[in-house]
Amino acid sequence: MKKTIPFPDKDYECPGCQMTEKKILDKWKSFQYTNRSKTVWRLDHDHNNLTPREYLCDYCNNTVGRCESPKTLRTLAKYLEKYGVNDESL
Repeated sequence: MKKTIPFPDKDYECPGCQMTEKKILDKWKSFQYTNRSKTVWRLDHDHNNLTPREYLCDYCNNTVGRCESPKTLRTLAKYLEKYGVNDESL
């Protein structure tokens, strides 16, 4: 699967959080899975047919992998906003 999508370069931004690898490492101070990989990037794929989509960072890929429903993600965003959580508070 990974051979069909070129690996991200150093200026690549995650389509989810819009951060580069450097910004992700500056914010989180490490890779999410340091024992498995030396990069923050994971190739996202459709779980129904295994078609590759794009590279996402670990955090965004885990979010998408656990909840592939756009409706649920929109509802969860409204839930967080209801309690004052926004991009500036992170």
